[in-house]
Amino acid sequence: MSYHHHNEIAGLNIAAVERETGISKDLLRMWERRYGFPQPQRDRFGDRVYPLTQIEKLRLIRRLLDQGMRPGKIVLRSTDELTELLGGIASGLRQPRDDADQLDQLIELLLLHDIPRLQRFLQAQFVNRGLSNFVSDFVVAANRRVAEATLASEISACEAHCFSEQVQSIIRQVIYAFGQSELRPRVLLTTVPEEPHTLDLLMVEALLRAQNCQALPLGTALPLTEIAAAANRYRVDMVALAFGASFAATSILSTLTELRSRLPQGIELWASGAGVAGVRRHLPGVELFGELGQITLAVETWRKRLA
Repeated sequence: MSYHHHNEIAGLNIAAVERETGISKDLLRMWERRYGFPQPQRDRFGDRVYPLTQIEKLRLIRRLLDQGMRPGKIVLRSTDELTELLGGIASGLRQPRDDADQLDQLIELLLLHDIPRLQRFLQAQFVNRGLSNFVSDFVVAANRRVAEATLASEISACEAHCFSEQVQSIIRQVIYAFGQSELRPRVLLTTVPEEPHTLDLLMVEALLRAQNCQALPLGTALPLTEIAAAANRYRVDMVALAFGASFAATSILSTLTELRSRLPQGIELWASGAGVAGVRRHLPGVELFGELGQITLAVETWRKRLA
């Protein structure tokens, strides 16, 4: 191990600290800004040098993170307190976590670049919450938190993509496990050309499959003429579109108005996703779902009308 001497204080540079503790450089710098710890010295080139006492504390913090604790609760504690906490956790004293804690932990996991741990965390959320709560509440809130963290430069675009891919992977497994139902309604699922993202669409498909609907996913970014033609060809009961948060309310309204005019009256038009939550106007012949949980009730209502 090559130790670095600065002002007669032995220490390690940031790359060595990352190797020694498993805590990423991004996370170290974020804690330094947010909590004032760690407090590296600077060498004559202006590079960070971390004293050995701080590295010891960082190792303890990493072990507590592995036990599911969040940085805000531990980073500013003394080394003795952290040692005591680790002992307490080893004796089975686990603290319950609220949703804000869970979302903070998600961001920290993204910054640790530990994909297997991120997968285990997301799987545990799914198992503990069940499909409906996982999709309608947790993933919606996590999406928002990841978007905010990306805007604030807490995490990078590649870390946000990593989150999206891992969540999509879990939801796809769920969809596959449900298989295809023969029951109505028969729902065509897609997005319009300006919406290339699949996560919102997968969330809707998972909820529909859980309701034993026939879900016909046609991928993303389908032109309106193609959507209308497919709706007729597959004799669907409804077309369900998903709009992400980046979609402006005005363009959602104009898109839905145009598609509604192209669809036969007998085919319903549903729209959901983060973008729809911002739409305040009612459109004749269009169902808007600002919250994904409303889809379950809408399917039940549709079936009662059919019966």
